[in-house]
Amino acid sequence: MGRKKRLALQNSFGGFSQKVGNNVYTGLDRVSSPDLHKLDFLHNIYLRLFKHMMEWVEGFLKKHKRHQGVDDAGKEIAPYPGFSPPKKPYSELKQGQGKVMRNLAHCIAAVLGSGLRNLASSQYREFKSALQCVSALVKFT
Repeated sequence: MGRKKRLALQNSFGGFSQKVGNNVYTGLDRVSSPDLHKLDFLHNIYLRLFKHMMEWVEGFLKKHKRHQGVDDAGKEIAPYPGFSPPKKPYSELKQGQGKVMRNLAHCIAAVLGSGLRNLASSQYREFKSALQCVSALVKFT
């Protein structure tokens, strides 16, 4: 690695208090060591947004007394290749990790939509907005 490139790398990571030298990615074509951390940051941001969304949805459902309908809808999901539904009811999934959260992300919009049926006309706008917000975050993935 040339001196200029090494200094550029050190300057890039200086703000993160990280020391960068030669590593496994140094000799690979089309791999920029200063950009590797960005994927991890993006993933962590998504995980925190998803966790916040799940807490918000739980509060929303409890406020409107709809959590049982969502739990019932979640129990009806059949497994298929690459997806296994949660074994616990939706309301008990406080801190999932990895596969559980990934599978939940696949079905949360549909389960929420199913649990929010039979609305009074006064509830329609608020529930529609909630479903659009959840769907937007899920589509981001």
